[in-house]
Amino acid sequence: MLDTSEEIQIEYYGRLRELTPEERLEKTFSLIRGLSELSISALQSEFPEASYDEIVFLFAKKLHGLAIAEKYFPFDESATSTL
Repeated sequence: MLDTSEEIQIEYYGRLRELTPEERLEKTFSLIRGLSELSISALQSEFPEASYDEIVFLFAKKLHGLAIAEKYFPFDESATSTL
């Protein structure tokens, strides 16, 4: 955390150490969910005319690469002019 003081970092990591494994996992999933929502929102802003399927494909492509996106989130990018 480059924008956080050392004192606050120490307190933050101390609080994380106090969490149970289940709470840590829950926090991890919550952060992943939040980052995914933020990424999808950024894609929607960048491509306001894109359909939901287009946004999901672009998100999968950014996250996993083209091969995985094409295999599991099939979408023909060439069929649209919004991307």
